[in-house]
Amino acid sequence: MIINNKLLDKYQIEFEKKYRELEANYNSTGSLHTYNTMHKYDDLIQIIRLARQQLNGRCHSCERHDRNIDNTIKKYEMYQKTNMTGFENFEEFISELKSLKF
Repeated sequence: MIINNKLLDKYQIEFEKKYRELEANYNSTGSLHTYNTMHKYDDLIQIIRLARQQLNGRCHSCERHDRNIDNTIKKYEMYQKTNMTGFENFEEFISELKSLKF
């Protein structure tokens, strides 16, 4: 079986549905067995999320890091366009930031 996003979506929907059912059951009965099973499904949901990150080759921290670098590059490129280059060697700085991405 090949794991892909479609299959992960199917499992995540299935596990989230089961988790909600167990949560409702636990809230009405307080059963320890239901509570433990509910947390097993929560763990499976987390595993699906990690698998999706691995499959896509991206994680939230990586995406945030890239966004921060892109925003910093844009800021210094704007400084460069508005002739504020007397404060720093912006070309070198921009080049260094771009090299961090690769």
